[in-house]
Amino acid sequence: MFSFTAGDVNGDGYDDVVVGEYGYNTYNYKGGAAHIYLGSSSGITVKMNQNYTYGFAAQVFTHSSGGLIGHSVSSAGDVNGDGYDDVIIGNYNSNFGSSQGYVHIYYGNKNISNSSQIDINQANTLFGTSVSSAGDINGDGYDDVIIGAKKFDNGQTDEGSAFIYYGSSKGVDTTIAIQLKKIRQIELGCSVSSAGDINGDGYDDIIIGANGYDKGQNNEGIALIYTSLTSNSCTTTYSTDTITSCGPYTWTDGKTYTTSNNTAKDTFTNAAGCDSMVSLNLTILQLPTITGSSSVCISDTIILTATSPIGTVDIFPPWVSSNVNVATVVDGVVKGISEGSTVLTFYAPNGCSVSQIITVLPSSYDTLTFLECDSVISPTGKVYTSTGSYNDTLVNSFGCDSVITSLVTIGDTISPTALTQNLTLYLNQLGQVSTSSSDVNNGSSDNCGITSLQTFRFHFRLYGCRYQYHLFNRHRQIR
Repeated sequence: MFSFTAGDVNGDGYDDVVVGEYGYNTYNYKGGAAHIYLGSSSGITVKMNQNYTYGFAAQVFTHSSGGLIGHSVSSAGDVNGDGYDDVIIGNYNSNFGSSQGYVHIYYGNKNISNSSQIDINQANTLFGTSVSSAGDINGDGYDDVIIGAKKFDNGQTDEGSAFIYYGSSKGVDTTIAIQLKKIRQIELGCSVSSAGDINGDGYDDIIIGANGYDKGQNNEGIALIYTSLTSNSCTTTYSTDTITSCGPYTWTDGKTYTTSNNTAKDTFTNAAGCDSMVSLNLTILQLPTITGSSSVCISDTIILTATSPIGTVDIFPPWVSSNVNVATVVDGVVKGISEGSTVLTFYAPNGCSVSQIITVLPSSYDTLTFLECDSVISPTGKVYTSTGSYNDTLVNSFGCDSVITSLVTIGDTISPTALTQNLTLYLNQLGQVSTSSSDVNNGSSDNCGITSLQTFRFHFRLYGCRYQYHLFNRHRQIR
């Protein structure tokens, strides 16, 4: 349902209301209806009776299935100047589903019996999408009306349009007085209304909505105010739209320009409802570019190179990192600080800029401990023969350094041990020994691979990496 004030339709000194019920079912499916309820000292009475005493003044039905009369309703002001306010009712889906649309104006009186019908004879325009009084546009003393048709086409699909019809002593003049349109697909006329006399020139002005208007965002919508509208004062206006753009630019004509242009033109409707010719003066500036890797390892650096179009804009520093905790940049040299991403931006002297996302990849670290008798082979194949701390660098799965620290100890830190079948000999590095048995007859082992020992009446000598023993002048080599 939609409801608006209807003004004082029956002249009793009380304002009335008009209610549209476009989904109302009659003998035709969803023919719709519009109801006028009269005001009184006790307010609105809503009994459904066509007698003013009970508050129900009129009910209007469509004559085509799905006509949706009552989708838009409003006061029309006093169109015929008889002292009674009139109402205007839209039926945008009339003419048996063609969506041609038409509008009824019902003239106020003690009994509402006279009406006028307006249409534009074009299918699928949704004429009557919105309706309203326009005030007195031309200053002749009669209120005029404005009607929206948001699907009106005139070279572009769904441009939309709004139509103004003048009032007169005989009622509304069904000849179009002023048509407002734009050469863009913006659904102009989705809403219309009088705006009063905004500029104080003695002529009423109007406001029109266009819900399909785009300027950066899809279907942002726009409201357009038109002042000093008269059908006989149409003067084309001319203007220049001067634009400077970094890189390609999409203008009001819907075209995207990649080079400077001073010949393109677009046509709008000016405040007087006439053509407004706009010329484009577009300067396209060269965008800088960045070349180089988009990733860097922690603690490493990469170098980015940027083209620098000539200009007079002095921006310092020209390179900026959005997150210096992830990566820093100085004159194109990028250093990875911590794992993550940052946006690097280069500002060129011509005022344009270019950005690139830099990903900082992780390095890895590990420590290995070795205890060996003679040498250690590192993960990179190096041979370490002395005790110490050594670093080897490999590459991890991210392509960054994988640093391995090897803590190497060469030689025993534990007393070597020789084992026999029944005798355990405990030797130190000086060859001194203690025993637990007196039968030495089989086998030997040692932490550092000592392979033989020699004993002279329980006196042992250590010879390099082999040792022998003599017990009671008896010689045996232990392996």
